[in-house]
Amino acid sequence: MEVTLTIPDDVAAEIQDGAGTSLSRRLLEFAAIKAYEADIITGRQVQEMLGFADREELYAFFKANDVRDDYTIEDLKSDSAALDELNAGAILIDDKNARREAKSAGLLVIPTLAILEQAAQRDLIDLPEAIDLLSKTSFRASKKLFEQSLERDRQRK
Repeated sequence: MEVTLTIPDDVAAEIQDGAGTSLSRRLLEFAAIKAYEADIITGRQVQEMLGFADREELYAFFKANDVRDDYTIEDLKSDSAALDELNAGAILIDDKNARREAKSAGLLVIPTLAILEQAAQRDLIDLPEAIDLLSKTSFRASKKLFEQSLERDRQRK
């Protein structure tokens, strides 16, 4: 399906904002993001809509555009019940809102980078290599967090 829009030149320039892609592509990407975030379409439909070859390309797009899945309190309650059944002492969560909810539910929250740092301290992994691989996935963390983790690793060695 094709859609035609009439946009004032100044608005179009603001949307384009020096991007290397065409205005029509930028608008298509914005529409895909908003529809995904509103649970109107799935990740698979975003992938198809934007012509991505695989999920890795989709995840890279989501990462570049700071698209996050919402982790609801209902999700947390369901996960908490499962953890209780397993007698688990902690939960691995990196999403800021999910961490806050988990902590308020009395769960011990362990971030992914903390797990990786522990594994590196035990010489189970090479932390710089693990962080490089992690950065190529849908995992999202600030560059500062990665740098701090790598600096702690350098100091440890």
